[in-house]
Amino acid sequence: MWILRFHLLQTKDYNKIHRICKKYGFITRIHSPIVFTKAYIKYITQKISWRSLGREFWVDHAGLHKFYDFVEKNNLQSEIFHVFLESRAAVYIGGNRSFTIEELDNSLKIYSLTQKEFESILRTLKNNS
Repeated sequence: MWILRFHLLQTKDYNKIHRICKKYGFITRIHSPIVFTKAYIKYITQKISWRSLGREFWVDHAGLHKFYDFVEKNNLQSEIFHVFLESRAAVYIGGNRSFTIEELDNSLKIYSLTQKEFESILRTLKNNS
């Protein structure tokens, strides 16, 4: 089970995402790249529809899908996953149903579970391409 804690993202994470997107040529005029990245992570981890994500993040769903295609085309997944892994904004807890916030923030077991799950997602995405 995935737990998304976007409130843990700090200014340095926003700036890093912005630099990554700019480096690969994704520049937006209206919305920050972090909005598209949050929607991307939520789509990858929870398989929510583009329309639902568009309503949740107040962004056109077609734009979110274009960002998804852009990420897939330019292989940005590992860089995006790394930012969310290091900030622990997205954590995978496996089958564990009881945990504390301290465990989510500091547990090496949860960190390694999250890392393995991100690697599994990357393998799946590369096999589907």
